[in-house]
Amino acid sequence: MTNWLKAIFINALLIMSTIGTVFGAYQLIFSFGQGTTIPWLASTIATGTVCYIFFIYIGRGGVARTSENLNAASAIVLLCALISLFYISSVPLATFYAAGIAGIGLALYLFWYSSFGRKTGLLSIGSKLPAFSLGQTSGELLWSSDLSKPSLIIFFRGNWCPLCVAQVEEVVVQYQRLQALGVEVYFVSPQPQQESEKLAKRFSAPVNFCVDNDNAAARILGIDHPRGLPLGMEAMGYDADIVMPTVIILDQQGDIAYLDETDNYRVRPEPDIYFQVFEKMGLAKS
Repeated sequence: MTNWLKAIFINALLIMSTIGTVFGAYQLIFSFGQGTTIPWLASTIATGTVCYIFFIYIGRGGVARTSENLNAASAIVLLCALISLFYISSVPLATFYAAGIAGIGLALYLFWYSSFGRKTGLLSIGSKLPAFSLGQTSGELLWSSDLSKPSLIIFFRGNWCPLCVAQVEEVVVQYQRLQALGVEVYFVSPQPQQESEKLAKRFSAPVNFCVDNDNAAARILGIDHPRGLPLGMEAMGYDADIVMPTVIILDQQGDIAYLDETDNYRVRPEPDIYFQVFEKMGLAKS
C-alpha cells in the first residue's frame, strides 16, 4: 500500500508544482501595485525550486547522487513557505502552493518517498551470493556461480532513472582502470532487455549489462522494491516492480567484500570507495 501511494505521490508532486509555478508566475505579472507581489513571488520561487530539483538538477542527468536532504533547495523552499504564511489570510492560494505543495510536498519527498524502509540481513560481508540467474544481452543466462571473481555488481532501477544512468556512466568511464585490476563489471536491472541493450550501445565499453527477468534475482537477494515504479511509467514498457539500488563487490574467492544497501535512492557510494575496497583486496596500490 505504501509503495502504491508513493507511485502516485511523486507524479502528483511534479504536476502540482508545475501548475503552481506557471500559475504563480502568471499572478506575479499582474500583482505589481496590488500588494500581493511578495506572496506570489514566494510561491513561484518555492514551487519553481521543486520543479528545478526534478526537471533540471536530477532530470537532466549527469548527477549520480545528491545530498540526503537537498539542503540548499530545502532552505529556499522553507524560507518561501514561511514568508507565504504571513499572507495566508489575504492571499491563501499563494500560501497553499508555497507551504502546502512545495513545503509539505518536498518534506514528504525527502523524509518519506526517498526512503525505501529497506530491511537488510539477507546479504552480508564475507558470505557467498545465493544461487540466481541473470539474462544477458546475448540472450544467454548467467548464473551467480559463474560471475567473475573479482567483480563489481551494480543493481540499478532502469534507464528511466537519471541517477541510475549517471551512476552507470561514472563507472563505465573507469572501465580501463577496472580492467587493469582484473575486475569484471556487471550492471543489473529488471528493465526490458531492449532497454539494457540501448544502454550497452550508449556506453560502448567491455562491461556486462544483465537483465533480472521478473525481478527474480532481486527477490532472492532481498533487494526488490515492489510497486516502486512511478505511476504511468508502465506505459513505457517498464514493470511496476523494480530493484533498490545496490552495489556488491566480490573478492577473488567469490565472497562479498563490499556491500552498499542504501535506504535512500539518492544517496549512492562514490566510485573512489570501490577502489579503496580493491586496494584492501590487494588489487590496487594506494
